[in-house]
Amino acid sequence: GFTGTIGPKPDSVPVVRSTVNMYEGLSLDLNPASPGPVKVSPDGRYLAFTATDSGGVNMLYVRALDDPEPQLIAGTAGAAYQFWSPDSRSLAFFTDSGNLDRVEITGGPVVTICKADNGKGGTWGEDGIILFAPNHVAPIHRVSADGGTPEPLTDLKSDSEVRSHRFPVWLPGGTHFLYIAVGRAGAGSGRVDSSLRLAAVDG
Repeated sequence: GFTGTIGPKPDSVPVVRSTVNMYEGLSLDLNPASPGPVKVSPDGRYLAFTATDSGGVNMLYVRALDDPEPQLIAGTAGAAYQFWSPDSRSLAFFTDSGNLDRVEITGGPVVTICKADNGKGGTWGEDGIILFAPNHVAPIHRVSADGGTPEPLTDLKSDSEVRSHRFPVWLPGGTHFLYIAVGRAGAGSGRVDSSLRLAAVDG
């Protein structure tokens, strides 16, 4: 019968089911002090995560979806909140020594991009610009993935009911991004209100 389309039927997208096996002695920890969320690479071929070893040290691991074993990325002790480069060849991550670093997943030297004393999420754009939260009481900043001096992008001073902007995510096109605005805790209530926001790079 007729399908109403011209040309060959497009290939169906395969379903991927994956289990990340931990080496003995490793554990994932989603506590904010030791974050280990799994991040899928933009090309869909790799998983990246931080895991804690038996000595309590966070390290960065990458697992190809066609390989059952995760691979340790050397030189990444203290890694947290990792995020992928657009070409899926590198990872940026925050360190417990107060830096935003980058490393190629095939190995090589770890390169410091800039200082970030308590990083709370980042995103790496197609044009080589990284948006990130340098600490838990800061606005979103931007910096070149090649390094440099970060500059604030969002305005926290005029955001009186908010104590920080966190976890930016670039949207396609490189002109807009999402982020989380974390509200100030109510007096003695222990409650924190957060909201998801859309922002433009040009303000």
